[in-house]
Amino acid sequence: MEKILSNIPGRIAMTSNKTGTTKKGQQTRQKIFQAALGLIKERGYEQTTLVDICKAAGIASGTFYHHFASKQDILVEYVKEESRDLMNYYQSLPKESYGQAFLQVMDYQAFYFERKGTEFVSTFYAIMLLSRNSIYSYGEFSLLSIIYDCFDKGQKQGEFTEQYSPGYMLELAIGLLYTITTFWCMYPSGVDLRRDIRSRMENLLKILRPMG
Repeated sequence: MEKILSNIPGRIAMTSNKTGTTKKGQQTRQKIFQAALGLIKERGYEQTTLVDICKAAGIASGTFYHHFASKQDILVEYVKEESRDLMNYYQSLPKESYGQAFLQVMDYQAFYFERKGTEFVSTFYAIMLLSRNSIYSYGEFSLLSIIYDCFDKGQKQGEFTEQYSPGYMLELAIGLLYTITTFWCMYPSGVDLRRDIRSRMENLLKILRPMG
């Protein structure tokens, strides 16, 4: 975690979206991307094959591999798009209270999780764990930069205790988020994800308030 955190300050500015170098290339990549997501949502990740994706997109397999390395790569790209969208959302929020901005971001992230569903989320978590960050580094998630920014700037304006560093408060929040979502993936019928994330994060902020 320390290696990841060392790169977070300064990452709040968004990087550019790397897509095809030509307009036609970008359109083809997007067509593959949308076809794959539609099939994954309809059939599930494991039941969707590359043959299915190529057929739905109307392309040859060689064209697919020109734009994506594998089916896993599509999941990663989807998460990257959400990451960019989350950053744009955070930048649009008022910052009178960084605690409130943090909770709004958590609500937005919970919506992402629910929209993707438990199979997508659990599959992505498995890919991240098994790849040992070789496919997509945790440091690339805008969520980490956003949470760090909330705790860093919120601490400077007196919203959070100075007993802990912004990096440590980030670790607490991310650990809590992953615990809740992992339990949701295992027992989806027993978890109200948005409610649970919101209530747990509100409790965390209470713990992190300045004493006195």
